[in-house]
Amino acid sequence: MTTEQQVPKVKSPNRALWLLLVASFSVVLLLWAGSWWYLTTCYSAFTSWGERGSFGDMFGAVNSLFAALALAFVIITLYLQIRSIREARRNAEEEKFQDIFFRLLDLQQNVLAGIERFRMVNGTPIRLSGRRVFSSFYDELARQFKASYKAKPHEDQLLLINKSYLAFYEHEQSNVGHYFRALYNIVKFID
Repeated sequence: MTTEQQVPKVKSPNRALWLLLVASFSVVLLLWAGSWWYLTTCYSAFTSWGERGSFGDMFGAVNSLFAALALAFVIITLYLQIRSIREARRNAEEEKFQDIFFRLLDLQQNVLAGIERFRMVNGTPIRLSGRRVFSSFYDELARQFKASYKAKPHEDQLLLINKSYLAFYEHEQSNVGHYFRALYNIVKFID
């Protein structure tokens, strides 16, 4: 593998947490080793069992330290698990959204492919399907608008467009109704 093809190293987002964990473990080991060294070198200094017992009672603080470190590790573990669960939940929600979205797009494509219309060209019926039908729909809608505008040229154009569309929709509802409902559901789902 050449140097250009090497994969760049990715820094772990938990690096600080791992450093804290290693540092804590190192401190515990140093304290344990220090206490062992102190006991072995100072052991002959104590002449009675009472002195040795008093000296041993001093290490109750080290016990507390170990208990506190154990508690800290438990808290760190809980924090990591909670963060991991949140991330997994967020990923699952994103995957669910994508799955539903692409299924809706697939449904839209199937609806579009299922639209058929016959158009007369020079007295011969031509079958149109899928996306090609929309150019025919546009021609029909434009024809209806032009006829409405010719009949009432002084009427508001938006009103004429609305009337032309309603007449078109009444005639082509079986073809465009399902298409627009599927499109509406996709937009509603995204919103």
